[in-house]
Amino acid sequence: TQQTQFVVAGGKTITTHVTKLDYVKVGSLKKEDLYAGIIEYEGPEVPHQGLLGMNFIKDLEYRIDFEKQFLVWEK
Repeated sequence: TQQTQFVVAGGKTITTHVTKLDYVKVGSLKKEDLYAGIIEYEGPEVPHQGLLGMNFIKDLEYRIDFEKQFLVWEK
């Protein structure tokens, strides 16, 4: 891993680590050789681990089903 600066939602700059992942798979989609920021979460307990970055979703068509709490990949 290497240390770098990230600008997060709200404009705050944080220092974090970045690593290269062999792949990330979400449902039926798989992308290889992605970089991921390792950010220590601070806040109330949440029922998930991690966030999908723009490097995964930037070229995909999707919608969010808020009722079922799913990402739906559009063909």
